[in-house]
Formats: sequence, C-alpha cells, structure tokens
Amino acid sequence: MFPFYGLTYDVASVFAHEFGHVAGLNHTGAGVAVMFYQLDSGTIKTVLTSDDLQGYNNIAWNN
Repeated sequence: MFPFYGLTYDVASVFAHEFGHVAGLNHTGAGVAVMFYQLDSGTIKTVLTSDDLQGYNNIAWNN
C-alpha cells in the first residue's frame, strides 16, 4: 500500500489494472473486477474475476 493525497492504494492492484490496459482490456462496469474503472482507497484487487477473464478471452479469440 502506498499513500497518495491522503488515501492509500495497493500497488499490486494498480499494476494489475494498468497491465490489463496494456493487454488490451477496457474498463468494465463490474465493481468486483480488476478492470473496474475505480479503485477505492484500501481495496485490494489482484485476482482476476470471471468478468476480467471474459474480456481477455474476447480479445484472445477475436484477433
């Protein structure tokens, strides 16, 4: 966790989300997903959800 403007964020969660963009994933509306557009302070999201995996499979099998 690292502090940023008085809030605390999990570095691994931020990395997982940003790496998803590198892999071609967009934001999702599924609040539990790593690729959700917002990470609340103190939240840890490092395990891919079925929504994240579905997005990756759509990219992998459609290219």
